[in-house]
Amino acid sequence: MLILTVLALLAQQDVPEQDYGRSEMISTGASPLHPESWITDHDYPAEIRRKLGRRSVKVALAVGEQGQVGGCKVVRSSGSRWLDRETCRLLLKRAEFTPAITPMGNLATEFRMILHWPPKAREPE
Repeated sequence: MLILTVLALLAQQDVPEQDYGRSEMISTGASPLHPESWITDHDYPAEIRRKLGRRSVKVALAVGEQGQVGGCKVVRSSGSRWLDRETCRLLLKRAEFTPAITPMGNLATEFRMILHWPPKAREPE
């Protein structure tokens, strides 16, 4: 019990905050470059479009320090394995980002978005 009391008192002590200055708080996230070109109507074959109709896929993209996409994970499936795989295949091939930037340098990050088949305006999460 004595140990718990001592620990509680130590936890209540004022710990000086580290002042990094205003510039340390400024950062920008990864920004997609031309997402309208990542997946187009030409990527959705007419036969599959007739069979599947309108679908949406939610993905998480691993964006590297230089803005390159290094991974794709389906967060919410379209209900079609083919469409989910094709979405990631195309994004890994075509997606580009400006890197996430902090005062300490570029940062690898995750970018989530919803893609619609057939394509229309993209929705970032």
